[in-house]
Amino acid sequence: MSPELLTKIGEFELKEKLGQGGYGAVYKARDSLGRDVAIKILTGFGDDATTINSFKKEAATLAKLQHPNIVTVYQFGVDNTRPYLAMEYLQGQPLSAIIKTRRELHLVEKLDIIIQGTEGLKHAHENNVIHRDIKPHNLMVVENAEKSVVVKLIDFGIAQGEASKSQSQSIAGSLPYMSPEHFVQRRTPWCDVFSMGVVLYELLTGGIVPYASDRDELPVAYGKLMSQDPALPLSRHVSDLPPGLEEVVAKAICKQKLSGYETAEEFLFELSRVQDNVKSQYVTERLAEVDAAIKRQDATAAYELCNGILRVDPKNTPANRKKFELRKLLEESKRNQKLRDMCVRAEGAIHEKRFDEAQRQLAEALQIDPSSPTVAQLQQKLADIRRVQARIDELVRSAQQAQISGNLDQASTAIREAASLDRSNTEVLRFQAEIDRRCAQEHNLVEQARALVHEQRFREASTVIRELESMAPRSERVLALKELATREYREYVRRTEIAAYLNEAQQLAVPGTLQQARSKLDEAISKYPDERSLLELRAIVEQQQEEFARRQFVEEKARAAEQAIQSKNYVDAIALLEQARLRVPDSKLEVLLSKAKEKAQAQAAEKRLEQYLKSAKTSLGRGDAASAVVTLEMAQSEFGATDQQILALLNEARSTAERQAREAAEREEARKSAEREALRLAAEREEINAAIADAMAAAQHGDFASGLRLIEENASKFGMRPELSQAANQIKSARTADVTAHIETLLAEAGKEAQTNSYQAALDAIERAKTFIEFAAPAAVAKLKTAEQQIRRAQQEQ
Repeated sequence: MSPELLTKIGEFELKEKLGQGGYGAVYKARDSLGRDVAIKILTGFGDDATTINSFKKEAATLAKLQHPNIVTVYQFGVDNTRPYLAMEYLQGQPLSAIIKTRRELHLVEKLDIIIQGTEGLKHAHENNVIHRDIKPHNLMVVENAEKSVVVKLIDFGIAQGEASKSQSQSIAGSLPYMSPEHFVQRRTPWCDVFSMGVVLYELLTGGIVPYASDRDELPVAYGKLMSQDPALPLSRHVSDLPPGLEEVVAKAICKQKLSGYETAEEFLFELSRVQDNVKSQYVTERLAEVDAAIKRQDATAAYELCNGILRVDPKNTPANRKKFELRKLLEESKRNQKLRDMCVRAEGAIHEKRFDEAQRQLAEALQIDPSSPTVAQLQQKLADIRRVQARIDELVRSAQQAQISGNLDQASTAIREAASLDRSNTEVLRFQAEIDRRCAQEHNLVEQARALVHEQRFREASTVIRELESMAPRSERVLALKELATREYREYVRRTEIAAYLNEAQQLAVPGTLQQARSKLDEAISKYPDERSLLELRAIVEQQQEEFARRQFVEEKARAAEQAIQSKNYVDAIALLEQARLRVPDSKLEVLLSKAKEKAQAQAAEKRLEQYLKSAKTSLGRGDAASAVVTLEMAQSEFGATDQQILALLNEARSTAERQAREAAEREEARKSAEREALRLAAEREEINAAIADAMAAAQHGDFASGLRLIEENASKFGMRPELSQAANQIKSARTADVTAHIETLLAEAGKEAQTNSYQAALDAIERAKTFIEFAAPAAVAKLKTAEQQIRRAQQEQ
């Protein structure tokens, strides 16, 4: 069977191919105990028993090399002429990959890799085993469980014992790393040490090898090795080299055996001294970085820095202590992250309506942190969404039932509410779309029927309405449409009848048949009392009737007024015409009224002259000649100075008036005496008014006692006059209002103190208010007593 098709060799189950070399292939496999191992299957030897025995012997020798820096060999066997070697399975990177990718390593880590590899060489050399192919690819860098770097020497498949006498016809090894002795097939420990020195040079320079290239042919490589100096000094390629390192590297790759390190132990000693100095500085710097990372709360970085320290100094106490503390912190962080991840998954499940999965995630999250507020919030959210979903299910069922029963309005309302609760529910949205489609169909038919009703095509509208009733018998729109159609049809019939009434009444609305038109309209209005057109036409007919009656009325009243004027009953004529004009304004009545008034005025002038003369005679008769003169002069101004009756009587009155004037002068003197007495009384009133003004001013400034005292003093001086009594009452009223305002202010203060439980302060305010009780209004006194009782009761309850 082709090696590529192998699934098992010996007791090992092959899992995957790891690599292919000149001497065979390497597989990842699993042994009977379930342990992962590396299987190297040797190819190209057929059934050559001598070669197989030689490899078996070499495998037995390698199996004895039990060292942390050497890959462990478990078993050698032959399966169907295929020799194989079972070895320790390593999960890591060859040093060649680290160099190629220019992975960042501190100098102390680089030195540690070479030191560990040299430790493995030292152990192999002590057991008479020469590796013969030391190169970066054969130094496997792995991390152990403690995250410390462990270097393993691998690929001893071409290794042989130092004392072995079997020689291959070709040189085994990698040209860039071979020592001069290696080229001449002398297998000595110095060959491996020299190769390790070249590896160190390459590692430090980032990929530069000091002598030959792996692309050179063997003679060329040997010629370069023996004829040229290495690419030294090392400081040309690497800066900040620690003391002694450049010398150690130069000695390790020296082509003269006696000038180099002949043993791994010697090389190890010198390199370890350099590393110790570098390590001390490295650890100090890294511990400072750890502290800085802790200070900025970057636990992950601090933890990795501790791992870096422990990779080169596994027993460093400060690093181990800090790592332990950081591990606990990171585990807590990991738990928190796990909790957050569970919450995220739970929230996602809630969003996707996988409620059982969400509940499971939240239950697991509660096991991590039973008091997590986030979990509690998500549980509440889950409960709320489940309630919403239950409501949605209920609404969907309601919509389905409404749809079945033909109530699309109710179905639409229910499904729209369901959709508003969850806009992402596609089933609800599809159902809503179906309901909307049917509602739209219903809407279109409703609009079609409305248009037919509007066009008064009632028979066609009835057909559409019946179709709607079969589709949605309980739809509010359909019921409303049916009601509209009925109402519009009735309105159509109504307007047809009204039009007939209007036509007949309009034909009758002419003189002679106005009453018939009115009767016809009354009949129509009794049937349609709110119809405006009927009411308007009746108003026109009534107006025509009223105009006819008005003309008759004017003629009748004009005849009566003319008869009264002819009989000189002007007042009766005027009254008749005034009343008629108020009822029916008319120009004919106005003309007659003017005529009657002119006649009446002439008649009144005669009567006034008689009255003037009579009045003057009466005044003379009672001895008041002056009044008679005035009356007669007024009569002259109205009737002229030539009237003899007026003139004769006026002369008589004037002579009598002169006599009476003398008598009046005597009476004037008596009047003046009385006037002086009046002035005295006015002075008293002025003094009293001034006192009242001062008293009111004092009251306005709050000095009510002074104001009342001024009133009392003037009352005792002039007697209690009405104005003094009124002023006293006003001041007392103002005092009562002022006292009441003070009491209200103190009551408000007591109320605020009582609200803050400061009952004593509230009672103090009450006591201050009591000082105003004497002049307070009864209502204010009662309110004060009530407030005091309430505050004392509240104080006792406290």
